[in-house]
Amino acid sequence: MRRVAIALILAGLCAKPSFTLAAAPNTAAARALGGELSNVNLDGVGFADAIDYLRDLTSANININWRLLQEKNINKDTPVHVKLRAVSMRKALQLVLDEVGGSTPLTYFIDQGVIEITTQEAADAKLITRVFDVGDLIVDIPDFAGPSFNLTQNSSGGSSGGGSGSNSGSSGGLFSNTNNTSNTDKPST
Repeated sequence: MRRVAIALILAGLCAKPSFTLAAAPNTAAARALGGELSNVNLDGVGFADAIDYLRDLTSANININWRLLQEKNINKDTPVHVKLRAVSMRKALQLVLDEVGGSTPLTYFIDQGVIEITTQEAADAKLITRVFDVGDLIVDIPDFAGPSFNLTQNSSGGSSGGGSGSNSGSSGGLFSNTNNTSNTDKPST
C-alpha cells in the first residue's frame, strides 16, 4: 500500500501530465548495454551502418533522432573509426557517439525498452521519472520526553541592579559562576 501511495505522490509532482515509469535495470535494453562485445571493428564505416552493426550484435532496439542530428550537421554517412576488443556495448556505443558528435555532444538513454540516440541538449530536456522503494527508510520516531530546563532556578540570588548581569548569589543555578570570581576589567600593563 505504501508503494502505491509513494508512486501516486511522485506522479503528482511530475512536470508532465503523463506518468510513466522509467525502464527498470533488468530490461532487454539495459542488458544489451551491459553485454560484452568481443570485437568491434568500425573503420571508416558510416554512422548509420555502425549503429546497425551494434544493433545486430546485441539485438537491442536502437532509435536515432535523425531529424535533430541532421540539424547539427550529423548525417548517416558521417564516418566512424572505432576498433575495440572485449568491451561493453555501453562503452562501444559511447565511443561511437563521441567520434561522430565532435563539437555536438551526443548521448543515449533508455525509454520504454528502446535505446534512444540524440543530442545531450535534447536528452537533458527530457523528463525521466524513476520510482524507488523507500519503505525501508521510513521509520516511526518514538515520542519521548526530553530534558527539562529550569531557567528561573537562580532568580532568588538577586542581582546587583542596573542590568549589569552579575550574579552575587552562589546558588549553583544554570548560569552561575562556579569559581566565584568577578569579571571586572583589569588595566593592561
